[in-house]
Amino acid sequence: MPTILFEGGHFVDDYTRTGTRKYYTIALYYALKAISELNSDSTGWEKYLEIPENQETHYDLIYRNVRLNTDHECILDIAVQYREIKEEGKSEISFLPFVMEAGDVKKRKGWKEIDCTGKKFISATKYPKLDSVVDFTIED
Repeated sequence: MPTILFEGGHFVDDYTRTGTRKYYTIALYYALKAISELNSDSTGWEKYLEIPENQETHYDLIYRNVRLNTDHECILDIAVQYREIKEEGKSEISFLPFVMEAGDVKKRKGWKEIDCTGKKFISATKYPKLDSVVDFTIED
């Protein structure tokens, strides 16, 4: 069974994928046009295996230079990724921010980055908890 796979990327602050859907539509048009012009020859299918897999290169949000409320000097980065969650009773998907990494996150980029130099980390806990919903705020 022949299969066509469309994989889309991400535009900053476009979690409903409006921009991505635009390009899916264009790609679908050209794919259907190409299919209508094809013959039944299947040579060269091996090239599909040469397509590189998508790599995660960005977090949705990175708080840079966060000073934690500790007795010792502790400045770090906090990386956040939104997860698509279908919540009971809601017709729309919710995008909940989860802490993915805390510490030196300089090797990764964020679609949005916030410099927290001189700002306060406000939380019921002293440290951000990995793989948990963001439960802190950053305030002036």
